[in-house]
Amino acid sequence: MKTCVIYASKTEATKKCAYKIQKALHCDIFDLDVEDINPENYDFIVIGSPIRMGMIHKNVKKWVHNNLSVLLRKKTALFVCCGFEENKEKYFQENFPKELVSAALTTETFGGEIDLKKQKGIEKMIVKKALSTHPKEVKLNEENINLFLEKVQSEIL
Repeated sequence: MKTCVIYASKTEATKKCAYKIQKALHCDIFDLDVEDINPENYDFIVIGSPIRMGMIHKNVKKWVHNNLSVLLRKKTALFVCCGFEENKEKYFQENFPKELVSAALTTETFGGEIDLKKQKGIEKMIVKKALSTHPKEVKLNEENINLFLEKVQSEIL
């Protein structure tokens, strides 16, 4: 089954996760910040995005919208990197087309990484404020990444 990982990343956490998936699946990988990709060329498509201010990356949103009819004919899996994993359902329901979420093999949050040095302007102030009220450390959730990989691998192997 021809598989690819498609992602966009703001501060590298999503990129790290996308490459971890790509390595485990031995598949193609595409950064929507750099290139566009035709989903017709693949049977299984993993889509990843960061969540910033409750929203997925604009390039992922645009690409999904532009390719939705094709994606609904393919096998898909969706992941997001975010600091507030407890909002998982909200993030998927409010950011991806409902029919894509329903059809996806799996949807998962992978946690996140927050590096204030990579934040700029008003975003840096907002992130600082959010961190001051968030009780847990924000880090990538290896357990969720591994569970996601197990589900995807069982489908494509």
